[in-house]
Amino acid sequence: MKISFLMLMVLSLFLFPNGIHKSLASRPSVVSIGSILRLNSTTGGVSDVAIHAAVDDINSDPTVLNGTTLRVDTRDTNCDDGFLGMVQALQFMETDVIAIIGPQCSPIAHIISYVANELQVPLMSFASDATLSSIQFPYFMRTMPSDLYQMAAVAAVIDYYQWKIVTAIYVDDDYGRNGIAALDDELTARRCKISYKAGFRSNAKKSELLNLLVTVSNMESRVIILHTGSEPGLKLLSIANSLNMMGNGFVWIATDWLSAYLDANSSVPAETINGMQGVLTVRPHTLKSKMKSNLVSRWSSLSKKYNHSDLRISAYGFYVYDSVWTVARALDAFFDDGGRISFTNDSRHFKGFPLQVDLSTAILTLSENGELQRIHDKWLKTGDCSTDNTEFVDSNQLRLESFMGLFLICGAACVLALLIYFGIMLRQYLRHEQPGSAISVDAGSSTSKRSLRKFISFVDDRQPPPKKRRTMSLSRSSMPTTPMSNRPGTDIDIES
Repeated sequence: MKISFLMLMVLSLFLFPNGIHKSLASRPSVVSIGSILRLNSTTGGVSDVAIHAAVDDINSDPTVLNGTTLRVDTRDTNCDDGFLGMVQALQFMETDVIAIIGPQCSPIAHIISYVANELQVPLMSFASDATLSSIQFPYFMRTMPSDLYQMAAVAAVIDYYQWKIVTAIYVDDDYGRNGIAALDDELTARRCKISYKAGFRSNAKKSELLNLLVTVSNMESRVIILHTGSEPGLKLLSIANSLNMMGNGFVWIATDWLSAYLDANSSVPAETINGMQGVLTVRPHTLKSKMKSNLVSRWSSLSKKYNHSDLRISAYGFYVYDSVWTVARALDAFFDDGGRISFTNDSRHFKGFPLQVDLSTAILTLSENGELQRIHDKWLKTGDCSTDNTEFVDSNQLRLESFMGLFLICGAACVLALLIYFGIMLRQYLRHEQPGSAISVDAGSSTSKRSLRKFISFVDDRQPPPKKRRTMSLSRSSMPTTPMSNRPGTDIDIES
């Protein structure tokens, strides 16, 4: 029996040598994926727990990535600052990551999609911006429904109640603008329209939001669509409640940001809940499954393990969890086919700009030594105005004093032009006055006053020179014979 088994093993080595080699030798011991999240946000916290939960489940499952350990490297980013968010995303390009989960912010997703496409790094993003497409970016993969679906649902509600015009309030970035554009298309197809669009900065002050809502309250439409993030959205609803815009006569429809916030936060203040009574929101539907039920039952312990004990699971958590599993399944199939993973910094392997790797390396070097942050703070920081000017002593930022030389040159040019004009008018006045009409100097101060009045009257009443008149004389011989022809001649003046 043993001899037969050994003969069978030797025969399989001769018959299928490539298959055994591919299934064992080609699998690396460790592969790394990256994630770009805003960890201090509700969605970012839920996504962080879901990513780690998926990695733990994959590493403990012997049927997936057998012999290979999956690791995750998470980077915290700032959705309000596309510049620094782009730099933080580029930092993944100097590490050996085979895929990136995220980012959660559409503005950053737009930026790094170009980089991921050039460097051929799959981007598993749950940004819902409808303009992000795998046709334009082959290495971009959306792992949650596009905004087109929820905007179609909002438009269907508006059409059902026969509201023909609505007002849209949105955050003024790629996520907000493109979402409202999708809503506008859906409403147009139903013969409805957005009568007024009110955009605001993601870090807008309370006074700016107050002025925006006052303007919206004066609009004709009382149906308001709120498409923004959770932090500014809650501020807007609170201010609207203080302006009595949440009662009868107003309709508020919030997109899925509100349902994600309410699902994920276990303890929402009562004041916040009372301020949003009557607001309608939409929630993405996820099918029931054994894996989903298992994740929900373990979520409480998982959130405590990864330092987000105050957060519950939301639809975003399910999408992110599935995204990691999608990467693992794809890697497993890739390794089964004998695929190998390699990393290179040789720019000849990349299409497009030949110096893009060197440029990325230079940006990363500036980021690591803090120089890039200093450049950002110097030229791109938009802080509040301060009455204390001492903080600008050592700064090269443009301010009012920087244009002092330009103001002096403009002022001198205006004064010189005024003096030249005054001289020309005085010269014309002296020519206009007849020598005999001069008044004796002995007349005293009254003479000076009369002269000044005459000069001012001359400047004020000065008319353009009269048009030249052309005289045409008609002789007696050229005139018809009439009783009037007995006159010696007629002069006709014709204005030219």
